[in-house]
Amino acid sequence: MTKLSDAHNWNQQRVKNALRAHVSPVVVDNTHTQRWEAKPYVLMAVKHGYEVKVAEPTTAWAKDAKELAK
Repeated sequence: MTKLSDAHNWNQQRVKNALRAHVSPVVVDNTHTQRWEAKPYVLMAVKHGYEVKVAEPTTAWAKDAKELAK
C-alpha cells in the first residue's frame, strides 16, 4: 500500500468514526479533484443520514498554484 493510499484510508476511517458518533458538522477538507475521490465520503454521509454540501473556495487566489504553495 502506498502512503497516499494509507492517508486516504486513515482519513476515511476518521470520518466514519465521526459519523458513527453523530458529530455535526463533519468537514472533510481534502483535494477531491475526481468524483471517485469524494464518493466514499458521500456514501458514508448518506448512509448515516447526513446532508452533503460541497463547497469550493471563492477567493481570487483559489486556483493560483504559486499562492497556494505559500
